[in-house]
Amino acid sequence: MLSDLPESASVARRYRLVDLSGRPHAELDLLFDSYEAACDEALRWDHDPAAGAQGQPSITIEVSTVCGAWRSLGLPQTA
Repeated sequence: MLSDLPESASVARRYRLVDLSGRPHAELDLLFDSYEAACDEALRWDHDPAAGAQGQPSITIEVSTVCGAWRSLGLPQTA
């Protein structure tokens, strides 16, 4: 079923960081306005020795859907 909303009534997408188990990140439980901002924070965290970075990705990114659920986008990407 297609949405009854006109195309101009788009919903602002929000992004969040989750751990590899799909749970909201314990310390980075924030909402981001853009995918790029979420990626920047996830990559900063994964490379920060003070945060216990192990050199392995530990965060994935999710995007909000129109119905209020979250959909996984996977590991953050560098530009």
